[in-house]
Amino acid sequence: PAWVNQFQFQTESTLISKIENIKDKLKKEIDRLEEWQEYKLILSSSNEILRISLIKLFENFFLQKIDPEDALKEDFKIQDKDNKILCVVEVKGTNKGIKREFINQVDSHRERNNLPSSVLGVLIINNQMNICSIEKRLETSIPIEHVRHAKLLNVLIIRTIDLLFLMKYLEDKNAKNEFEHKIINKGGGWLQANENGYEIVS
Repeated sequence: PAWVNQFQFQTESTLISKIENIKDKLKKEIDRLEEWQEYKLILSSSNEILRISLIKLFENFFLQKIDPEDALKEDFKIQDKDNKILCVVEVKGTNKGIKREFINQVDSHRERNNLPSSVLGVLIINNQMNICSIEKRLETSIPIEHVRHAKLLNVLIIRTIDLLFLMKYLEDKNAKNEFEHKIINKGGGWLQANENGYEIVS
């Protein structure tokens, strides 16, 4: 019966305390694991779910300051510590490939915010969502004429599969510094990533 536990050995108290500490540590590790697993949601979502997932990703992994307010729900901005806009982000999820019009929409997004073309526009696209394989999703491509058009408009295309491989490459590096001082400053094109690293194709 429960009442017998009113009597407690010192060893019991010690063991109970140790078990509670283990439970706390386990919960923290489970929470961390869930956070990493949630990043992969960007491979299977679109619209507002994709947008919110990307905002969390840029805040928690790349340690970026986000302005989530925008006239269109799928957009957000990345700012520096002084609220200066580093780049505007357009988010797309589609079962199809990347279209020229998507790149143009990023340019229009920048214009709506009264920003010059020198401010980087970023198109993050979960393309060909009907492909249910990491390897095959990575094998999808962007037509070179779209890459050149993106370069011309100072728009950086990042497929969600590339974004995850970029994160994997930067796991043990300074992701915030890499994003702010290398990726953003390279301008438009296609950020292509794999197990070995990344490059900006232009």
